[in-house]
Amino acid sequence: MGDGTTKIILNIKGNMDDVTPEMKKLLDFIDGKKPEDDFTRELDAEVQSIRKNEKWRVDYMTRQMQYQEKFEQGMEQGIE
Repeated sequence: MGDGTTKIILNIKGNMDDVTPEMKKLLDFIDGKKPEDDFTRELDAEVQSIRKNEKWRVDYMTRQMQYQEKFEQGMEQGIE
């Protein structure tokens, strides 16, 4: 994509026959299924911890509102 980073695109709805069992468990977890191994359980614990962090929640919501405002400004400019 020209920015010097490596992008990995994961399709959680694929047939998953060509990935390792560990990757299948991670993709299943991302898809909303319960964690099945130590890694996904640890990841789930971190996600739950972050969700309870009030400062992060406020920062996230503030950022989302800023993105929405910019989107709406862009839409208005496009209509004009």
